[in-house]
Amino acid sequence: MKKNKLTNKKQTLKLKKPFGYTIGAAFIFLIILLALAEIAARSDSVRSALPAPSMGGAIKSFGMKFAYLDRLVEKKGRVDCIVIGSSMILLGIDPPAFSRAYKARTGREMICFNFGLGGFLPPGTAIAAKILVEKYKPKLLLWGINPISFRAKFKQGPVDFLEKIPWVRYRRGDFNFEGWLTDLSYAYRYFLRFRVWSEQPEYSRGITKAESFISKYGRKVKKTNKLIPLKPKPGKLKRFRRNLTDSRGAKKALTAFKKVLKLRSQTQVVIFEIPVHRSVLPLYRDGAEGHYRVVSYIKKQANRRGIMFFPTMHLDLIPDEGWSNLNHMNNYGALVFSTWLGEQIAQAVKKGLIKIGID
Repeated sequence: MKKNKLTNKKQTLKLKKPFGYTIGAAFIFLIILLALAEIAARSDSVRSALPAPSMGGAIKSFGMKFAYLDRLVEKKGRVDCIVIGSSMILLGIDPPAFSRAYKARTGREMICFNFGLGGFLPPGTAIAAKILVEKYKPKLLLWGINPISFRAKFKQGPVDFLEKIPWVRYRRGDFNFEGWLTDLSYAYRYFLRFRVWSEQPEYSRGITKAESFISKYGRKVKKTNKLIPLKPKPGKLKRFRRNLTDSRGAKKALTAFKKVLKLRSQTQVVIFEIPVHRSVLPLYRDGAEGHYRVVSYIKKQANRRGIMFFPTMHLDLIPDEGWSNLNHMNNYGALVFSTWLGEQIAQAVKKGLIKIGID
């Protein structure tokens, strides 16, 4: 309100209609623009042309895995099985091979996705597992673990990075605007990816390179198919021995392990031992006995809760030419192991030991 200098009367400032219409039209235009951006961001043409969108945070493959999983669900209409774990799962589980073996025994299709992530030992896996089960509602959650995860010291980086991601915090019940927007909008996820590209070009190139190795079913596929028997290097063996004699991560691993087992109230949980090369067993402080002691504990905890556990090391499933290194299978090893695992799950389903209700 102001005074007119000629009449000395107070006057009220009023917005003329054209000005109000301009604001309204601009707002409507903005809404339409955002809606079009969201539609474009979800289209196949855009997704095929651009790198996978980001969920935020400093874990290279995290957003990429969710983007690939979303696309699989859109194409197939569902995801029946999600396999979780560390890089041993990322490289060692071939979902198509698993699904073929399962279908050969049951006559039913099982759509499976590999959500293995490098560096994701039990604490990080437990966080991701809960989000995956709540968001995608798979009929089967397969967790591939190895006693190494319960004996080696932890690098806290992946867990710390994961817990700081706004979207992860939002999914865990800590509401925040950025996490909510990430959950809601694919266009915003692409904005997050663009921000990485513009602010951290070298890191962005690393994400793009990592994406080039990931199949649509989530597995990291090595380009080489050379079948060369593994010859462990002394330096690698020494590092393994040093890690396996340090059990500072054991308590955190066991706590996380029990958290994943609790998900049995929401889905069928199955645990299996992802194997390592046989030359690792003597590196435990107490030798192979130390390895099998942890296997026995895992089996006991799982069976107590009515959860199946498949131990594997004693079976010696993977030939020497099936390994990339001491704890990662190559393409051939992944094919052999995934086929075996698919057959075991199929047999358990046919016997009624695993109930997943896939038609």
